[in-house]
Amino acid sequence: MRLIAISTADERAMALHAEASSWQRAGLLTAGELARLPRPQWRTSHTWTRIAFFVLAVLATGALFALLTLMLLPKGYVTAAITVGLAEYLVARKRFLRTGIEEGLYISGLCSLIAGFPGDGSEEVILLFAAAFLLAGVRLANALFISVAPLLVVLYVALESGGSWPAALCALLMFVAAALLQSRTIERPFLSHALSILTALLLPLATLLWFVEWWPAVPLTAIALAAAAAAGLGAIAVLRRDRALLAASLLTLLVAVAHLFPHFAFSWEWVLLVLGVASLALSLLADRLLRGRERGITSRKLADLEHEDMIEMAGAVALAPERQAPPDQRPGGGGSFGGAGATGQF
Repeated sequence: MRLIAISTADERAMALHAEASSWQRAGLLTAGELARLPRPQWRTSHTWTRIAFFVLAVLATGALFALLTLMLLPKGYVTAAITVGLAEYLVARKRFLRTGIEEGLYISGLCSLIAGFPGDGSEEVILLFAAAFLLAGVRLANALFISVAPLLVVLYVALESGGSWPAALCALLMFVAAALLQSRTIERPFLSHALSILTALLLPLATLLWFVEWWPAVPLTAIALAAAAAAGLGAIAVLRRDRALLAASLLTLLVAVAHLFPHFAFSWEWVLLVLGVASLALSLLADRLLRGRERGITSRKLADLEHEDMIEMAGAVALAPERQAPPDQRPGGGGSFGGAGATGQF
């Protein structure tokens, strides 16, 4: 049994099919051209259906855990054996992947196993939960589960050290590592997606933990330093066309601006009003600046591109199966009747 349930080829084919589906919705591909793409035989669910199945699976696991508790049975081990075993059966035999059912059963079963351990619990339990999310994420090729594990590590550092500075430093170091790895080409789409999520979240989290040391009045120098770093990363993100790094820059800038208001005698209503107006103004300005761009980051939709018929034709040519030219059917000698080499078979 492989560690990751889905092979690299199948996962890349699924990612390509999902991307081509967006092209089909944009009108760049037809349904027939989309159907020609190979799609692995894995049972998946749409986003909202997946969320609903995940919640139901977690609730069912919690009900089983509570029932075993009332029956005075070893709740953690039995719950984990039933739910994780059922999830493995669905993945290995029934080809369930990213349906929400196997994900909810797997992660809730592992968490039930940890919750059933004897003892009063300590900060080290957080590391066990981080390992559970990492194991479930790798096994099920789930980027969100893998992203939760480093966040739990940051939480553990914050609780163990008793301060926010070590946690902020930990989040910053993991952000640098995730940003560097995310800039490289990774064969596994779920790993690339997980690194993008961590790149977008860890820097704002590090900034927020850094500001906690001075709460509620953060020094203006610290706010200016965070805003300058966010602006520099935003410029790098635009040049490299890195959406995850751009999201990290915008969220960090938002954290810095939000901590700027306590220096002024504004109520929270005015703060929210000013932030809303500023966000709208920045959105309109960004749309204005990016409207005429033909390359890189642009505000134009995929379906609004000029020469989209040429893109559609190129996609059709790329997806069309290669056909061999029919061989020449003319006989080498003269025809069966008629003169001048004519033949009765036209």
